[in-house]
Amino acid sequence: PHPMKVVRSSFAPYIFTHDEMLELLSVLDSITPSKMAYIRHLSYPVIFRILYGCGLRVNEALQLKITDVDLNHGVLTIKNAKFNSERIVPMSNSLIKVCRKYHDEVLSSFKTGIYFFPAKDGGYIDKGCLRAYFKKALKTCGIQETARVHDIRHTFAVHALNKWALEDKDLNVLLPILSTYMGHAT
Repeated sequence: PHPMKVVRSSFAPYIFTHDEMLELLSVLDSITPSKMAYIRHLSYPVIFRILYGCGLRVNEALQLKITDVDLNHGVLTIKNAKFNSERIVPMSNSLIKVCRKYHDEVLSSFKTGIYFFPAKDGGYIDKGCLRAYFKKALKTCGIQETARVHDIRHTFAVHALNKWALEDKDLNVLLPILSTYMGHAT
């Protein structure tokens, strides 16, 4: 076999502090309704709470179907994830409450929609639009604008590990559980 080429990268994800996440969510909660932006003021705050609360990939959250969100049991079914995998992701009680409120306010009026975060055309919300608004929210918060939406996933992992470390939990036992929860193949 040929020797493996080692690729070195200086990239480091941006890890949000707890205060930065609170500020970012506060900015998202203050989105004003707009005829052009459909239901962005209702959906974006929920999307970002799911990203942070469950550590999902952006596409996993955006492509959730209504049938993938079990609000009675508080779980998300992630289908067609990376490497064509599937997993069940439990939500916190506070996130279940947010999703129920969103469902009652928004989705109960959509009789034919299939996506939990519907776009005006019947599909799901565009990732590019979400990213653009995220950059705008970062600027409003005064947070480093090189941060990416995907960094919220990294932040979820770091915050979970830090919490367990402070609780003196065995990270060697919990790391594989976190990895599985986040849908990592290895």
